[in-house]
Amino acid sequence: MTRFTVYKILSIPRKKSLHEKLVESLKEIDEEKEVNYHFRLGKHLEKIEKFKEAAKTYLKGADKAEKSYENEKAVEIYERALNVLEEHPVQGMDKSKIHENLAGVLERMEDYKKALDHLKKAEEETEIERKLLCLNRKIARCMRKTSRYENALNYVEKGQEIFSKMKQVSFEDEKEKCKLLKEKGMVCLRKNEFEECQNIFQKMKDLSEKIESKKDKAEAIHYLGTISYYKSDFDQAKKYLQRSIEIRKNTEDLKGLAKSYNNLGVVFRNIQEPYTALKFYKKANEIKKEWGSKEGDLSALENMGIIYYDLGELDKSIEYYQKCLEIEKKIEDEHGMAATLDNIGVSYFGKGEFDKALKYHEKSLELKKKLENRSGISFSLYNMGLAYRGKSEFERALNLLKESLDIRREIEDELNVGYSRLWIGIVYIDIRNLDKSKEHLKNALDVFKMVRSDHGMGMTLTYLGRLNILENSLNEAKKYLEHSEKIKSKLEEEGFKLIVDRHFAEYYMKKNRLEKAFAYCQEALRKAKKSDMMNQLGKCRKVLGKIYCEKGVFHRGEKEFQKAIKIFNETGDKKNKAEVLFEWGNSLKEQDIDEKGKISEALKLFKECKIDVSSFLGQ
Repeated sequence: MTRFTVYKILSIPRKKSLHEKLVESLKEIDEEKEVNYHFRLGKHLEKIEKFKEAAKTYLKGADKAEKSYENEKAVEIYERALNVLEEHPVQGMDKSKIHENLAGVLERMEDYKKALDHLKKAEEETEIERKLLCLNRKIARCMRKTSRYENALNYVEKGQEIFSKMKQVSFEDEKEKCKLLKEKGMVCLRKNEFEECQNIFQKMKDLSEKIESKKDKAEAIHYLGTISYYKSDFDQAKKYLQRSIEIRKNTEDLKGLAKSYNNLGVVFRNIQEPYTALKFYKKANEIKKEWGSKEGDLSALENMGIIYYDLGELDKSIEYYQKCLEIEKKIEDEHGMAATLDNIGVSYFGKGEFDKALKYHEKSLELKKKLENRSGISFSLYNMGLAYRGKSEFERALNLLKESLDIRREIEDELNVGYSRLWIGIVYIDIRNLDKSKEHLKNALDVFKMVRSDHGMGMTLTYLGRLNILENSLNEAKKYLEHSEKIKSKLEEEGFKLIVDRHFAEYYMKKNRLEKAFAYCQEALRKAKKSDMMNQLGKCRKVLGKIYCEKGVFHRGEKEFQKAIKIFNETGDKKNKAEVLFEWGNSLKEQDIDEKGKISEALKLFKECKIDVSSFLGQ
């Protein structure tokens, strides 16, 4: 306050003289390595009206801040330099370059909207052909990042048109052509046009090899790996991504390295190696922080949420997704928001909070329709189908799952065609249409064998086992369940493991091997308790109640049935509540005890769920 007051009462000449002395003193101090040095020196140069020197000093500081990944400081200093040049125009200062550099830092911070504003200002400030080529490509990238795909393609075409008119083409121009191909390929990837996308990235790879640009070659190989993943060719995806990582380690491309580690994690998650996947996601996140992002790597955080879901830690998965959603809202990444909303919905589904799950899936679907993201739409419809199945609204569930299946067939998403068929088959088991269930489950199994998805095969085999239990084909049931158990030993997903254990418990109960059934059910119950999967916990308690009743320990059976009904009341699962009431009522009748209307209440609920009661009674 004292310094401020003294400064205020000084005359203008006196102030200027003091600022001049400070400039001279600062120039004598060896603080070149410190970012704040240039910022302080620039402010004093402004005060003595040496605006060109002040702007140049600011740019040195901004450059240092950018190189040391002090992104927020770099933005502040670049903006200060631009303000000086706006208020005091000087000759020989390239405002276009400053806007471009500032946009680069903003992109690093994932603020694509502000970056786009500065790139357009840079475009207005220049008429140089080569600079316009580069700016068109960067504008296309920001357009793509903000989901404006057609606008992005327009800027790619503008860039390609400039390139085609060039009489002399340099190495840097060829690199720009590589990057234009990347932007075009990325838009095709977002639109799920995989064949066209693959052709574009192959062209980019060929061109990068011709001009010997390792960085662009690594980028092309990275996206060839990503396309292989989308086409469910996981072995090829691994090879491409690992090769991309090898090249990027030698080019010091931190941003690209983070992307490749992240996508490699996605591949390992899909071949059911979650801990390996988590290791790669953490590497991607660490690299992004090193690169200057306080929040870390958005994709890696999202994918860590998915892994924690797989491991049954649903609250932890939601925590990660909510972090991502906050960042995506801030940077207006609608594509990312749509995916995250879906993932939050999936976690609430796992917790048995089906209405909450539906709200998130509906918001996601709305965004995906706006973005015309066909693959994303299929996921939202699929997830909504599962949520309605949880609510025992089976007709709606089937309609949504079939709609999802149609889109997945259309875009040739083979892996997820398998998952749509799997869950359609499971819903048909729920409503006791076993012939249709068998048809869909066997089709799903064929798909999963073709794409070599252990998780898909394991899930399908265990439900084929359950279907055969219901048909009393116990030898067939055992074959399917034993195959699924072999797969279970290779995978780490808790939800899948407890389903296999629960189905084995039902099989051994049907065989009247009650101790074996009890052991499997206790193991399933342990996994369900450890996780946040409430509906799965209810189903385990339902089976355990039946086992206790079969063993003649009716009071323990009743306790398990009561706990199961409490859970199904909370989750809104009418079908499983009906099954508990039906089993409970029958066990009471066998003891010549008044079942107090439990069976009639169960039959009423079955009817509400549109389940074939006669088929159920005849199981």
